[in-house]
Amino acid sequence: MRSVFATIGGSGSTYLIRKLATRYEVGNKPDTIFRSRIPSLRIGDLNRDQGSLSTRARGFVEFQNETIDEFLVRYLDFLQMKADRTAVFNTCGELGLFSKHRIVGVVFLIRHPLHAYSSWAKQERHGKIVAFMGGINSNASISRYAERWCANIEEAFRLKESGPVGGLVRFEHARVDAQILPELFWVFSDWDTSKRNYGFLSPESEGFLRQLTEHYTTELYGKDDFWSPT
Repeated sequence: MRSVFATIGGSGSTYLIRKLATRYEVGNKPDTIFRSRIPSLRIGDLNRDQGSLSTRARGFVEFQNETIDEFLVRYLDFLQMKADRTAVFNTCGELGLFSKHRIVGVVFLIRHPLHAYSSWAKQERHGKIVAFMGGINSNASISRYAERWCANIEEAFRLKESGPVGGLVRFEHARVDAQILPELFWVFSDWDTSKRNYGFLSPESEGFLRQLTEHYTTELYGKDDFWSPT
């Protein structure tokens, strides 16, 4: 497959992987293992809590002490060796590595930060991480997620401006946005775009998240801003 995908947690990546896997061999966010452990949640040493490259990218061989830059370049070469391979990335986008290496054909799956964060922070998903940072309404947890979300959007815009972006699909408008991606429309044609996560954040916390991300949500969604109804 000529396209690869970039997103962050809470944005529909699990469904995307399952859908792609009906036709392709899919790398399941292999770059996640480069995210360091709690409490820093920064890129650093390999995070074995996330498994290994061999389990997340079938057929791909790990190199000891490899940087995430080196991994990305080598892994993309691996993907291109067979037409039935693709991958969904979870970390490389927010680090700006696609634009750094002039990677073409990256399709960004983006979800409004209120609903993406609320999905990511649910107890059954990343509840332990969220609790460590003070809970779903904590400024620390919201700030960290907003930082990642904004960085991913910035990378999508960089690639869009420089030419090689493969596409930008908003979760809430997936079927419409995918119409200009003829080879990928099947992935999003039956996407449930109605899912929302209202009511998980306090009004004060939602206001804080909005303050951190509104510059991009306004550009991405315009009048369909998807914040909680007033």
